[in-house]
Amino acid sequence: FPKNALSGEEWKFSLLGLGDIVLPGLFISFLYRYDFTQKRTPIIYYVCTISYVLGLATTIAVMHIFEHAQPALLYLVPFCILSSFLTALLRGELSELLAYTEESESEETPEKTPEKTTKK
Repeated sequence: FPKNALSGEEWKFSLLGLGDIVLPGLFISFLYRYDFTQKRTPIIYYVCTISYVLGLATTIAVMHIFEHAQPALLYLVPFCILSSFLTALLRGELSELLAYTEESESEETPEKTPEKTTKK
């Protein structure tokens, strides 16, 4: 992103780190899987994706206002987490979202093996 696009000077750029894209992307993909397994419209996914874009816009705005580089995760994490939690809370799904896991029932409870008895 150009840091000084409005100043008329030669452009100086700031970069997004890999973590600024990967970490929120993992969280957003987790929300999509949650919505998909619930067989509902992926509202939480859509809201979080829009919040991610708003978090990036906030990062860029603060960077231009203060004329210093900003850690993008400082803005992205609250935008993504709060938006998804508030959406789930308003839909009455917060406890389901927090309890969601990818493990199947057979993986959660290991099979009991019969104990061998030894005769003396």
